[in-house]
Amino acid sequence: MQAPSSPSDPLAALAELRARGVPFVMATVVRAVSPTSAKPGDKAVLTHGGVLAGWIGGSCAEPLVRREAEAALRDGECRLLHITPEAEGPADRPGLSVHKMECYSGGALEIYIEPFLPMPALLVFGNSPVARALCDLGRVMGYRVTAVDLGDRPPMGADLDVVRDLDDLPAVDPSSTFAVVASHGVFDEESLDKALSLDLAYTGLVASAKRRDQVFAALRARGVAADRVARVSAPAGLELGARQPQEIALAVMAQIVSVRRAAPSVAEGAIKSLAGSGAPRSLAASTAPAAHAPERRLAVAPAAAPAAQSVQSVHSCCHERAAHDPE
Repeated sequence: MQAPSSPSDPLAALAELRARGVPFVMATVVRAVSPTSAKPGDKAVLTHGGVLAGWIGGSCAEPLVRREAEAALRDGECRLLHITPEAEGPADRPGLSVHKMECYSGGALEIYIEPFLPMPALLVFGNSPVARALCDLGRVMGYRVTAVDLGDRPPMGADLDVVRDLDDLPAVDPSSTFAVVASHGVFDEESLDKALSLDLAYTGLVASAKRRDQVFAALRARGVAADRVARVSAPAGLELGARQPQEIALAVMAQIVSVRRAAPSVAEGAIKSLAGSGAPRSLAASTAPAAHAPERRLAVAPAAAPAAQSVQSVHSCCHERAAHDPE
């Protein structure tokens, strides 16, 4: 982790890390009972690498704060720590996380732990009504949206920043970036090949089952490994009976949310179930939402043929020859 330009100023470090999209925790001392080296108002910025700037106490507090900061970066939850030499904390203050003071200096501290996680990123490949609806909905939901259009059609809208070359894609965090290819046969293979090379948290293809099989065959012919191809969720989206572009976008974003919020054990179970079921995919039935869970990567197996499934099949309206789905 690159050190901030002002290591002694936690607020400057906070602004710098937010601008760079780096996850971090702000720890603030909200109460101190002497003797303690930290005082109310003291702050520190911590990342996965430890304390980056500021001060929240010495050996009595810092190891615990670092441990709790790591946990906050994993689950996205705020915490109020009560560090005390007493065996138990005050019974009349629910919500405190009580921890035994491990050194002999005495005193007590209360430290507020607040995680700052970067916005997830959404890559939308295509110039179509569904692609436009995905860009609009993604921005409403707080995603950093990048539209990717490799064709020569007029732009989808003046309000969109469009990448015209795959080599110009911005740098992304694979664990919190989601890609959807909605180019409808124009540059599906190139887009999926690029998205799969980024090893993203989710890659979806808006297409019919027939078109999906054609695209997957073309990817394998291009030398894309079969296990990578199998990670594409296609047809993308939860089964909502969607037909209009906005409805399809809703189904796709709902599936992305289910991947973002899936607990590790649930996600792994979904992968195992899909691997043996022959289902196109089943994120709807197999992933239970878990708020603030860390980003997860799901391998999604394409279907060979319809079969009795132990999990619910998930696909967008595009498997039914929707108006915007070229075969």
